[in-house]
Amino acid sequence: MLLQGALVILSPVRAVLVVGALLSGGGSAAAATDYHLVLGPSVGFATGNDLDTAPMLSVDLTFARMTSDASRSFIPNIKGILWFSAGCRFMTAGEALVMPYAEVGGWLLLNLGVGYSAAAGGPEARGRHFFHLFVGAPLLLTLLVDDLPVLVEPYWRPMLGEQTLHEVGMLIKYILPL
Repeated sequence: MLLQGALVILSPVRAVLVVGALLSGGGSAAAATDYHLVLGPSVGFATGNDLDTAPMLSVDLTFARMTSDASRSFIPNIKGILWFSAGCRFMTAGEALVMPYAEVGGWLLLNLGVGYSAAAGGPEARGRHFFHLFVGAPLLLTLLVDDLPVLVEPYWRPMLGEQTLHEVGMLIKYILPL
């Protein structure tokens, strides 16, 4: 049972790594340094149809083409439009929920994306899955602290479907060059 849970959580992460490997392969060595994994936790709150506001924690892994230099700007220097993310959200609202997810999106001054979540946990959550949207506003912290490759991103992630769940929070991500 524990092994099954670990595999459910790691599946979206594997998907991001596979897509990242496919996109970064075949380019020049200079171009490969533009690809980054952006990894970090988030803290947020979720509310929905039958749910009072509940805290939600998550871990997120994103593959994107960008630079992490101290460009003296709060706006990330995104070199490509597309990004791919995977992660897992943890929430306790009556029952413990684990919700792995995968997302794909684009950088259009805001991060806009669509994703797919699956719920695991108690008997009410088992087998539930849904699509969701993602809207985020990433900001670099290199302006505040020299050479700190950290991105903060306030976000909104509304779930689509009958059992609507809306998540609002803050991602804190470390930029790791590949």
